[in-house]
Parts: sequence; C-alpha cells; structure tokens
Amino acid sequence: FNGKLNFLDISYNIIGSAGLHSIAQYLTDRDANEFSLKMGPTSRLGMIVFVENLPLMKALTNLEITDASALDEEVWIAFQEGLKQNTSLESLCICEGEDAEGMVSSAVANALQENKHLRQLHITCSQTGVVGAYHLARALQLNSTLRVLNLEHNLLQDAGAITLSQHLVRMKGIEQLSLCENNVGFDGAVALLGGLQHNASLRMFNFGGNPGATKQMMDIINFRLRLNQLGTTELLLTDGTPLALWSLAVENLAKRNWLDVLYHLLGEKPILMKR
Repeated sequence: FNGKLNFLDISYNIIGSAGLHSIAQYLTDRDANEFSLKMGPTSRLGMIVFVENLPLMKALTNLEITDASALDEEVWIAFQEGLKQNTSLESLCICEGEDAEGMVSSAVANALQENKHLRQLHITCSQTGVVGAYHLARALQLNSTLRVLNLEHNLLQDAGAITLSQHLVRMKGIEQLSLCENNVGFDGAVALLGGLQHNASLRMFNFGGNPGATKQMMDIINFRLRLNQLGTTELLLTDGTPLALWSLAVENLAKRNWLDVLYHLLGEKPILMKR
C-alpha cells in the first residue's frame, strides 16, 4: 500500500490470515491518521489475527465489518480484548452479525467499559434483540464518551426498547440514538418516552418504521428532544440552578419560537413570568 491511501474496501473477498496480517501490519506501521477499512466476510483465523493487532493500530479510525455471521465466540472474545486497548478507532460498524445469542453485543459492551475513544457504534441487521440491548445499555451506564448508538433492524421489539429505556437515565454521553425498523410497538415507545424524560444528553432520536412511531408519539418525543437541545432538561433535573440560567433558557426559546417548550418551562418555573 502507498502512504496516501485512506480507505480500503476488502469486503466479500474472504481474505485469510496472511492477507489480514499484512493489512494489520500496514495499519500498525502507518503514521498518518484517519484510515477507514471495510471488511467481511473473512476467515475465522484471519479475523483473530487482525483483531489481536487492534491495540497497535494507530491509524485506523473507521472500521466496518460486514457479513459477520460466520465468526464464532472465540473471535468475538479476541475482538473484545483488542477493542479495549485500541485508542484510534472512532467509528465501528458491525452488520449482518446474527447476534441473537448476544456474542457480538456482549463483546462490544465489555470493551466499551474500558475503551473511551470510540464515538460511534453501529450494530445493524444483526438480530441483536433484548439480549443485545441489555448488554449495551449496561455498558453505557459506565461509558460517557460514546456519542452515537445505531441499533436499526435488530428485532428489539417492545422488550428490547423497554430494556434500553430503563437505562436511558444513566446514559450520560449518547447524543444520537437510532432504533428504526425494530418492530417496537406502543408499549416500547411509551417506555422510551419515559426514559427520555430523565435523559438530558440525547439530541436526535431516529425511530421510523416501528408500529409505535405514530405521529402523536413522535410529536411528544421531538418535544422532549427540543428540551434537551437547549439544555432545558438538564436545568429541570438539577436542583439549585441559578435563576439567571432559567432566564437565558427562556430567551433562547423565544428566539426560536418554540412556544410549546416555552410554555412547558414557564409551567415548571412560574417565577420566571415575574421577571
């Protein structure tokens, strides 16, 4: 490879251990930043060789693993250990991983408890379900540096949505959450809304393609997100907030013409109407 290369797509090539060792060596020796790699499916041994070198890769910033269904528990345990020690990776995408038994989500979740550098996590089309939701929600109570969590097309259903909602209050870092096409119904949507009311960090929530994503429900959810975008939820959840900060929030709401949010804030703090 030449030193100017910053993106490599080796997906659907079934590269073995020798090929992946060469790629891992290149990413270890390379000094430049921001290298993106798309791979999969790969041989089992090849993937183990690659992930064992993850801690040494200083250039790899974006990694996408496609068609990961053939990878077994030993591979994901090795991946977990490699990801724990990696300091360069900012975005990780795993799709088509068949995670019904929770191997993928468990490995990533365990790594997230120590890895403080990853900013985006996309696990999609992997049948993650309620088991995966539990693993990731538990990890994100301890990790406050991940900003984007995408779990689209994962058969979460109501049970998975309820599991996530129960941990939303302690997810301090997540700003964007995507749960599209997960067959989440009314009960799951209501639970997520309840969790959102106690979460001050979430700014964007993608929920389309679910039976529970009715217009009325999305209107309420978007209302809560707008509270977060201006920091109003944090004010409501914090005791002893100086009145000057409340007044500043009112001014910002008035400038944006978010009258519904403004009326809600005044209802919570009627003393502001006297100012």
